[in-house]
Amino acid sequence: MHVRKTLEFNVRGPACVYISEEDQIIVPGLSILEITFTEASEVGEITVRNYYTAWMSVYIKYVNVHTHVEYAPGE
Repeated sequence: MHVRKTLEFNVRGPACVYISEEDQIIVPGLSILEITFTEASEVGEITVRNYYTAWMSVYIKYVNVHTHVEYAPGE
């Protein structure tokens, strides 16, 4: 049986993203939130409440606990 439980985490952000083009700065309305878990955990599902964003992306960086080598998909 699958049991859901809340994990402790820390949030850094939101950090606004700025784009510099020649001599002007463009603010596209993009922000980044960094969420880190306080202890190693196996996460199967992430649930968020989204009250004001049209769309969102989730990028994951994880550590292989068996070898203690950091992996990041796509790098």
